[in-house]
Amino acid sequence: MSTATPAPLPKRRPGTSSDPGVGTAGELRVAVASADACPMLTEWAAANSWSPGARDFECYLAADPECLHIGYLGSEPVSAVLVVNHDADFAHLGAYMVLPQHRRRGYGRAIFEMALKHAGARAVGLHAVTDQVQNYKRSGFSPTYSTWRYSGTLTPGAAAPAGWIVSIEQVGLAALVEYDARHFRATRPAFLQAWISAPGHIARVAVDHDGIIGFGVIRPTAAHARIGPLYARNTGTARALLRALAAAARASTVALDAPETNRAIEPMAAELGLTPEFEMVTMYTPGPIKPIHHPGVFAVASAELG
Repeated sequence: MSTATPAPLPKRRPGTSSDPGVGTAGELRVAVASADACPMLTEWAAANSWSPGARDFECYLAADPECLHIGYLGSEPVSAVLVVNHDADFAHLGAYMVLPQHRRRGYGRAIFEMALKHAGARAVGLHAVTDQVQNYKRSGFSPTYSTWRYSGTLTPGAAAPAGWIVSIEQVGLAALVEYDARHFRATRPAFLQAWISAPGHIARVAVDHDGIIGFGVIRPTAAHARIGPLYARNTGTARALLRALAAAARASTVALDAPETNRAIEPMAAELGLTPEFEMVTMYTPGPIKPIHHPGVFAVASAELG
């Protein structure tokens, strides 16, 4: 993307600084944006080497229609950030971007502070690139553990036996939402519905007589197919789900964002031919955060959204 020529201006809401959808901070005007902004933000994220899926931002808006904040200088969009309120207790911040030619002028800080108000009293999580951890700490976030992007070309392997890895249609959404909530900080039915049904997204579940024992989604990006979330009862189930997803998408090069809290990930990734690409630090604001089943989390849905 050429950052010197911004993408078409997305629609934005009219209002004054007292309007909850619009605020001002110095020269920068911050507005809540609609789905019209999604193509532009996908382009921005790709230019930052984040490798987003084509439908990622639409899914974030499905989770929270007020989540997307864009900063404008006059009529030019120059910055953006997402703050997604997943439920009454937890929000996640991501896709924090400022166009290169407008950095180091305070526009990032301005939109960050305005957008964070959207979370209200909720605890907020994010995945920080390592060189921004100190900045987030100054804003009240505390580091908890690292999350690593793994990527590579899958080594050859046997397909899973037929019958226990099935399409998403064979389980109910309510059961899937409950299973996801064991592995994520919030209950998020709107996001899951959008994530599993977005064009290009393929979802699979592993089942046995106890019900769901694994769940994963794969989606295309410009660089590779990204897998996330990937939850499983054990390494064997995670490996089988990952291979089933790659086969369904006809993808040989894949990537996933894996928290270090699951010690099984590193040896599994090495076995599959995936290597660490870069590190992120998972951080939270103070406040009660719902515990999750860390050993079952082999990949988060999205580094931008958790």
